[in-house]
This record gives sequence, C-alpha cells and structure tokens, in this order.
Amino acid sequence: MIVASRKPIPELKEVLAKHDKVLFAGCGTCVTVCLSGGEREVGIISSAMRMARRLDGRPIEIEQVTIERQCENEFIQDLAGPAERNEAILSFGCGAGVQAIAERFPGSRSTPRSTRSSSASSKSRRSGRRSAWGAVRACFRSSAASAR
Repeated sequence: MIVASRKPIPELKEVLAKHDKVLFAGCGTCVTVCLSGGEREVGIISSAMRMARRLDGRPIEIEQVTIERQCENEFIQDLAGPAERNEAILSFGCGAGVQAIAERFPGSRSTPRSTRSSSASSKSRRSGRRSAWGAVRACFRSSAASAR
C-alpha cells in the first residue's frame, strides 16, 4: 500500500518556476485513496497554482488529466496527446507512477512529483501479518494531518 501526502503550493511553485504550460497528471488509485493525487486533488491544486502564479504576475496554463493508474503503460498511453502539448508534466502519482511517466515520455519534459509517498505496512495484532486496512488508516491519518 502506498501512503502519499501533498506537497505545499510554495514548493510546487518553485518546481514549476521555469514552465508556463504544464500537464497536471492525476492517478485514480493509491493516491486517490490518500486524498493527495486523484481527480479532485488535481483540480484543487490546479486552481491554487493558477491563483498563486497570477498573483506573482506570471500566469500559468494548466491542462488536467487523471488516468486510472500511472504505474501501468496501458493507462499512460492516455497522456500521450496532453504530454505533447505541454512543456512539463507534474505527476500526482506515487514514485512508481512518476518513474513510469518519465520512462514513457523521455527527453526534455520534466516529470516532477506533487506528492510525497512511501510504502506503508501495518501488522495485524493477532496474526502478525501486514494489514491493508492498517495501511489505509495510516494513509487517512496522514491526509487528515496535512489538511490541518
């Protein structure tokens, strides 16, 4: 299970400082559950970034696309057209998604990451085995703490 949290807007502004036309690529699986990289979060961060850059006197053009899974080439194909139209890709996926996008679209495009992610495991008290629900609870605790 992947646990992810959003990076703050000032950090993302710094990452995207050289770019005026950016693809914000969301992921519909792990980071959606963590409330840090799904369609909703892509929309929120896009709006915040547009406002922040407009206030700085450097408007930014953002195209938003959320695919089912960034870590699988089958779904990454849906980013081909949008990737060609933009200077950079800001991935809202986990590390595997960022790596898969970087491999699929090599060259001058940068693929910075909008989330911090790590693998979460939680051991069940009775069996000692890893519990997926424990990881999901850790993910929601992490998201709730970052929202405060």
